[in-house]
Amino acid sequence: DEGKSGGSLRRPGIQSIIRLVEEGKIGAVYTIHSDRIARNTLDYLTLRKLFREKGVILKCLYQPMTDDSATSRTMDTVVASFNEMQRLVTAEKVKSSLEERVKAGYFPTMPPPGYKNIENPDKNVDRIARRIVVIDPDTAPLVRELFRLYATGEFNVHDLCDIMDEKGLKSRRGKKLSPSRVFDLLKNRFYIGEVHWGAASNKDGKHESLIAESVFNQIQKILESHNKHACRRRKFEWLLNGYLYCFRHERRYTAEWHKMKGGKNIAYYHCT
Repeated sequence: DEGKSGGSLRRPGIQSIIRLVEEGKIGAVYTIHSDRIARNTLDYLTLRKLFREKGVILKCLYQPMTDDSATSRTMDTVVASFNEMQRLVTAEKVKSSLEERVKAGYFPTMPPPGYKNIENPDKNVDRIARRIVVIDPDTAPLVRELFRLYATGEFNVHDLCDIMDEKGLKSRRGKKLSPSRVFDLLKNRFYIGEVHWGAASNKDGKHESLIAESVFNQIQKILESHNKHACRRRKFEWLLNGYLYCFRHERRYTAEWHKMKGGKNIAYYHCT
């Protein structure tokens, strides 16, 4: 499972082992160290329990006492906890490094449509600035068109999904943008030169702004206005859509179709 996080069991290799164990096709599992099995204490102990139930022996080459004695099992649990701590410490270091990039004005991960990551042509910069965000000449005009159309107030996000799909603005997987994704783009302050990532933020990003702040602010007013008047197109049209509110949570009700036993469809409203 090279390149896969040990913090999850959703890895092809470990899933294959689990299937073989459950089918009774193997009698032993050999590993260099227990952290190669799982770096999550609960996941590791769950696997150990499965191995014991199926009579499968686990041998860790670089760990002593991997038998089934009380001392070995206790030490195994302690080592599993340290394995998880190692993963958590690594995650903290990565997060801290990414936050430092944000504080310096650089976006730490993949930028939104309209931009791309490149190697900094200036080789004298420090480590934080080795990769920078620049405007993508292929997608930037399409993103500008998206903002321009919405700023007119004549289109909703569902209309824009259809229009921009025809113009060639796609998701990273080459598919049509979803309405929720278009909402995210229209509200993303990265396009006016700011950098926000998690709890870290910097209003003076090192990248070039793609949208004028005046246009961006106008769009936020339109978004707020549309939201209050419930101007939303949906796959199904509901009579009370946008009018029913939950008295407890102060949220709009949504409506859904559900297929019941016997093939009968039932529609009902509920709080999200």
